[in-house]
Amino acid sequence: YTLSLHDALPISSVVALDGLQPYIGVSAPVEDRTPGQPLSVQVPVRALTNGAELNVQYRFYWLSDQQVPVQEEGEWRYMRMPARAQVFMSGNALDTRASRWRLEIRPAR
Repeated sequence: YTLSLHDALPISSVVALDGLQPYIGVSAPVEDRTPGQPLSVQVPVRALTNGAELNVQYRFYWLSDQQVPVQEEGEWRYMRMPARAQVFMSGNALDTRASRWRLEIRPAR
């Protein structure tokens, strides 16, 4: 089941920027919280467009329990999203203090 970011989303860690909200759907993220290892996340994302693919950029922010960034903001990564097909946006923290994350998605520039 895929939620639109336009709906009330329980996945508040995913933010679509620059008017992309109606065109992106997100499923439940998969987090790897192996003790002693940095946090790793895979977020299933779908373009809710009919026929047109989306060219997007995304980056992860890694935060402590207190919502404080624990490393430099990530580089924007490019991804082509086919219409209605699910893709995975993956990120790995570099710091073991990261316990929370935020994913930002924007139209490709």
